[in-house]
Amino acid sequence: MGSQLFEEASIELAGGKTFRVRAKNASDTYKYIGSARLNGRKLKRPFLPHADIMNGGMLELAMTDRPTR
Repeated sequence: MGSQLFEEASIELAGGKTFRVRAKNASDTYKYIGSARLNGRKLKRPFLPHADIMNGGMLELAMTDRPTR
């Protein structure tokens, strides 16, 4: 996952499903992902399998001004 250009975006999927991405504080300054949650659960990996996207849901990103490990 990388820097977010928008605070919110959505993808309309087949079967009436929607996948949304929210990036809190996304900006030129806050360009690093501090933490991520998928459907309320903390993500511990820096990627999303295709199936997770196709199931629909919400990816929430907390943006920060410092890179994290």
